[in-house]
Amino acid sequence: MLTRARFKLNDELVNRAFSLSESVKLTDSPSAQKARAVYGYAPANAAPAVVQCDTLSSDTWFSGTHLTERADVWASELTDHHAVACTSQQEDNATFAVLMRAAGEHLVDTNRVAVLRTGSDFDRAPPGGSDASTLLNYQSAGGFEPAVMNLYLAGNTLVQEIAGHRSAWRRGVPPR
Repeated sequence: MLTRARFKLNDELVNRAFSLSESVKLTDSPSAQKARAVYGYAPANAAPAVVQCDTLSSDTWFSGTHLTERADVWASELTDHHAVACTSQQEDNATFAVLMRAAGEHLVDTNRVAVLRTGSDFDRAPPGGSDASTLLNYQSAGGFEPAVMNLYLAGNTLVQEIAGHRSAWRRGVPPR
């Protein structure tokens, strides 16, 4: 059975998380810089940065130019042409689906869900490269270690804000 789901996060929380993390100094690595250099366009060849964007999730892992282009169209169509996918992943759709079920039982509040992702490799080949090489050699992109550290660096700003001001956040995103 094909299931199509679209999960919308709380805009106030997303915007606050972004404003807290957008100026965080992120890490990089020489191997990630080398892997990015073969892409002749931004943001593929740009240094790590905090961005606010849409992520596409699937239960089937995909890689390659044609599958990613298909996924980009699919994301746009599922959101009435509002979403522009900038990352792909598999985990968040399953996690959010479980949280939605728990919310239906009044066990969690999905307005408190934040999704922070980091990019560690590419979902399509660079110009002149092969999709097979991108698929099989994704670890050589050198981005995994910086991505893990950058997830902590950017995500910790929101965690520290909430933990340090728990009473203000008790009922949701507090006014600034």
